[in-house]
Amino acid sequence: MVRRRVGMVIGLAGVALAGCAVHRTETRPHATVETNAPQPPWMQTATPAGLRALDTLDADFARTVRALPRTAAARAQAEGALLDPQAAQLAPQLPPGPYHCRLIRLGSARGMRAFPPDVCYVLADTGTLSFAKSTGENRPEGTLYDDGDKRMVLLGTWRRAGEKTQHRYGDDSGRDFVGLVERVSAFRWRLIIDRPGSGATLDVYEMVPVTPEVKGAKPMVPRD
Repeated sequence: MVRRRVGMVIGLAGVALAGCAVHRTETRPHATVETNAPQPPWMQTATPAGLRALDTLDADFARTVRALPRTAAARAQAEGALLDPQAAQLAPQLPPGPYHCRLIRLGSARGMRAFPPDVCYVLADTGTLSFAKSTGENRPEGTLYDDGDKRMVLLGTWRRAGEKTQHRYGDDSGRDFVGLVERVSAFRWRLIIDRPGSGATLDVYEMVPVTPEVKGAKPMVPRD
């Protein structure tokens, strides 16, 4: 009789403990992860190759600058924030208008090569920003997309001087390119473009707005 009562007590205790365990499991806090967040518009447009390039472009830029030979590295340092991988600042949006765009090619046989400035334009049309280089032999052009608080994404195509046809991104992989726009100081931006298979690692354009002449505007004249 005593053994039977002991067995019943042990059995009831086990049931009670099991009930407690179930209760703790049911009340344990948990997090819900949202998996259907909308993708940025550029991510919906970029080709698979473009997505891969954009995923590593900032790291490729930093690695290329670090790998420059000594002479080229000294010239890169003289460019200040333009070739500093950590220089990106807030508010990267490019105001519409004309720009002086100076190309610096990194990773060629010389390590770094700078070219005279050309003219580029940022145009605003129906709420979309577009970029186009209007002078020079190679003329990148495409659509600009917001991407966070420190960069914009450029999806574009190459056009050579004299070509009249405007190509659409995604139609010809041989013409497609991707780029990142970052503001590095007041009135100074950089556009980093991936150049796979071109003999150069990266193209970096320094973009500085052309000082506008606004008809009727009277600039302030400092007084003595």
